[in-house]
Amino acid sequence: MDFVEHNGGRSDGVFAITGVYVDLYSQWTVRAAGLGKNLESVSKLDFIAHTRIPFRILHYHPDNDKTILKVLFDKTRNQQRKVVKLSRSRPYKKNDNAYVEQKGGDKVRKLVGYLRFDTPEEVELLNEIYKRADLIDNFFIACAKLKKKLKDKRGRTIKKIYEQPKTPYQRLMESKSIPQSVKDEISNAREKLNMVKLRQEIDELTEKLMKIKIEKSKYKNFKDKNYDLTSY
Repeated sequence: MDFVEHNGGRSDGVFAITGVYVDLYSQWTVRAAGLGKNLESVSKLDFIAHTRIPFRILHYHPDNDKTILKVLFDKTRNQQRKVVKLSRSRPYKKNDNAYVEQKGGDKVRKLVGYLRFDTPEEVELLNEIYKRADLIDNFFIACAKLKKKLKDKRGRTIKKIYEQPKTPYQRLMESKSIPQSVKDEISNAREKLNMVKLRQEIDELTEKLMKIKIEKSKYKNFKDKNYDLTSY
């Protein structure tokens, strides 16, 4: 699990964040947005993300952000049998969380860009976009998994070998660890989906998001000029 910040290049004030959750085996990916990194925001974000994960989670591995660590620690410590494990990345070692780090650009930045989002309305639109984008990526978009690396005598990687590309949905359906009841549930969900309709809805929601940015920009520029309307 990892965060992507939507601060537009400025770290001042409160801005939106996107939590990205990636399953190591299937590459099943879910995204959820929140306003700020406070406990309430991250807890809500985490709850939204888990509504889109159809299988049982065995292990969490976030980075060192204190808020998400607390949220996930509370989840794991309340278990009587400790069936879900929790680990974290080493400080300043991004490769410890490489499986999700690479998704930030591909699954978030390419979708909503690098703009600053800092209102509840924008966060709501982000979550609506992610809700549909998760369905497309998990059910329709095939992705390749690294199988092994070939290295030379000096330990340098000279070639990467990948498995045959499959969708996360296909990997779950092929897995012997997934109960048949879960497979039936996600299979029924797959039959109800229309990729073209989902794409159209994402485009419409993204257009709404950009319109909000344009209106905010106009209002900001107007304020910056310090017009005194009482003098007219």
